[in-house]
Amino acid sequence: MKLRDSLKALLCTFVLVHAGIAAAQDAGANYPAGLSEHTITVDGVERRYRVHMPAPQGAAPRALVLVLHGGGGIGPDVTRLGAHPLAVFRTVADREGFVVVYPAGLPAREVGGLAYGQVKGKPVLAWHAWPEYHDGKQWRAVDPTWNEPEGVDGTHWKLSVGDRDAAWLNLMGKLKVEVEKVETR
Repeated sequence: MKLRDSLKALLCTFVLVHAGIAAAQDAGANYPAGLSEHTITVDGVERRYRVHMPAPQGAAPRALVLVLHGGGGIGPDVTRLGAHPLAVFRTVADREGFVVVYPAGLPAREVGGLAYGQVKGKPVLAWHAWPEYHDGKQWRAVDPTWNEPEGVDGTHWKLSVGDRDAAWLNLMGKLKVEVEKVETR
């Protein structure tokens, strides 16, 4: 999935959740006061999100806050009061009367291994780590460090999955690779 598709899915989620909240204000059934869990399917991929509706205070909620949690955990985890700093939005939402939506991000993991590069004009294989995300069908590798948002190429050799997989350390000092020929397109 391309970055553009991810942004489209996020915008679609935002619009549908916002529309759902507007409908919930009229119907009162879809989003009860407090925290509730929901799903939406975008491009065949089911996505989860949690909605926190403030307790009724006479007026409809004034705003919608979308909590994009980045590297701070997954959407459902950041809603736990006392367990994650972003959960404070629930308390503030109740006091100020706004709606909070916590979307779950795509599953992601760290992978590591060797990546081809150049140091002072000479070809090298360097130890490197990059993320993979699951697009609903398969794991896809991207490399924001080396500006490869559409996917990594053959210069990346995955040797480990997860930040605790250290089996690749057995290769240090033992692996020898000679670059015989480099072709560029």
